[in-house]
Amino acid sequence: MSEIDFHDSVLTLGVSEQSCAELVTAYLENRVEIRQILEELSLHPTQYQDLEWRLQVKVSRISLSILCTIT
Repeated sequence: MSEIDFHDSVLTLGVSEQSCAELVTAYLENRVEIRQILEELSLHPTQYQDLEWRLQVKVSRISLSILCTIT
């Protein structure tokens, strides 16, 4: 994310201009470390598939529960 994009994103949160400038400075000083941490925390495709499977199971259970109460 560029400096300008980060600045604009922080401003949209309603942060004061002074606080925004401080956050931009901190972001620029730690940009490499932030990117490394975010890459380490990113979901891998297999984790996403597991999440999708769990969501489908949850939706199925809710649907079944609704059908059982209707009949």
